[in-house]
Amino acid sequence: MVNAIDKQSGRVMLMLYELEVLQSDSERIGDPVALPLTDIISSGGNANRTEATDNNQTSTSAVPPATNVIRQDSKALPTLDDRNNTKHFNGDNNRASSKGGNSIDKERIVNIDTLNPYMNKWTIKARVSNKSQIRNYQNARGPGKFFSCDLVDQSGEIRAAAFNTECDKFHSLVEVGKIYYIARASLKPANRQFNSLNNDYEMTFNYDTCIEQCDADEGQCIPQVQFNFIPISDIANRQANSVCDVIGVVKSSSNIDTIVSKTSQKEFNKRELLLVDENASITATLWGQQAEDFDGSSNPVLAFKGIRIGDFNGRTLSTLSSTLICLDPIETPRTIELRNWFDKEGKSIDLPDLSKGAEIGNQQAPFKTFSQIATEGLGLSDKPDYINVKAVITFIKKETAVYMMCPEERCGKKVVDENNGTFRCEKCNKTYNNFKWSYMVSKKTWAGLGRAEVDSPWAGLYWPNPAHSDL
Repeated sequence: MVNAIDKQSGRVMLMLYELEVLQSDSERIGDPVALPLTDIISSGGNANRTEATDNNQTSTSAVPPATNVIRQDSKALPTLDDRNNTKHFNGDNNRASSKGGNSIDKERIVNIDTLNPYMNKWTIKARVSNKSQIRNYQNARGPGKFFSCDLVDQSGEIRAAAFNTECDKFHSLVEVGKIYYIARASLKPANRQFNSLNNDYEMTFNYDTCIEQCDADEGQCIPQVQFNFIPISDIANRQANSVCDVIGVVKSSSNIDTIVSKTSQKEFNKRELLLVDENASITATLWGQQAEDFDGSSNPVLAFKGIRIGDFNGRTLSTLSSTLICLDPIETPRTIELRNWFDKEGKSIDLPDLSKGAEIGNQQAPFKTFSQIATEGLGLSDKPDYINVKAVITFIKKETAVYMMCPEERCGKKVVDENNGTFRCEKCNKTYNNFKWSYMVSKKTWAGLGRAEVDSPWAGLYWPNPAHSDL
């Protein structure tokens, strides 16, 4: 225990380095005497520091001018900046270390799932499963920068972040896939707005944090990453904008597409994948460098950790900057299961597509009449309203029931006949030698309680891969 005196303001800060409860109920021990703060603050840097002892005798101790810290046994204690060079610690529970103040106590290794903010001394042995780039931010205190990384051991996972000085210090030190001893970091409740890992807490690297890489032969039992997969069909029941872990086979992938942000006017590259498992399929969107580097020609098994669920036109998946993508991961038996299933039968099966509203069948949509649709203003908001309608078709537009569709998988847009044997798709910005026929039927319906003549009297039916028996 030490008293640190601030010469400028005269404030006293009590710093407890170690505390052991010997007895919970006890009378005052001895006759405490206050430190002579006035003499200490007013004296110069080379003056001797004086403090009272238990036998009321005085002793002097010369303190270097660089420190204003005094310990009760009159021996100089190094300042916070000098703790890296400390060779000895006082107290029965402290042990001498020839490695200095930043040495890691490898005898205190604990599991990640036991970490909490109330633990005093701990060390974890964990693998870095994911690491973000350095990102800049601006808040009321000014500009700053940070990076985050995900740590995993046999028991669980936790996210760690480093800001500003510590960001520069640790970003180049930690590498994805390697195993480290980590000690003396701060712990706090996880911010669910930015952290979706399966842990109630998150870690912050600070000035006192010590990170030491393990030897190559250590930590062979620590997994590369921890997944909590859900089936693709379960995504229909998950809340929009939540994140999940999912795995599937890439049945098809689109070309790189460039979009312009409405807010920042920046261009972003994206690539859409059709991800399938045994029961359903869904569209997953890759962004930026991930989209540019991805090659789905071999129909790989793809695992996503922390991918966001969207609700535009059904259910979709979209990667975030923190999303971890694993190609043919060996950490899970699902990779082999999906590969065998897809090669035998999956590549030729048409599965329900959650990104085309296939999940609506799982929802308890109410029945509505056309007059109720108009009165309640359904379908006028930014998000779709799902309903059931029982009606009779009274008229079909035959002239525009069929159109020429782009042959690219997942496009569906109309192509223009160039009158030279080729067909151009404006969305894909490409010219093709063929096209696909598709149905888009406009019809009027009647439900007996009001015609479907609210704003538009027509309803549309769409078949991207039609068969004549469908009509």
